[in-house]
Amino acid sequence: MIIKSYEVNKVNIKDYDIFLFYGKNEGLQNEIIEKNLQINKDIKFF
Repeated sequence: MIIKSYEVNKVNIKDYDIFLFYGKNEGLQNEIIEKNLQINKDIKFF
């Protein structure tokens, strides 16, 4: 499933196991990770 940056808040994150962030806007990527994915401390980032 491809999700645009403005649709991130509409998706239930618990339904997915793997996330791929790509593109030049690293600030937006870090913001999404901090706000949405840091809830579960068992998640590993590579």
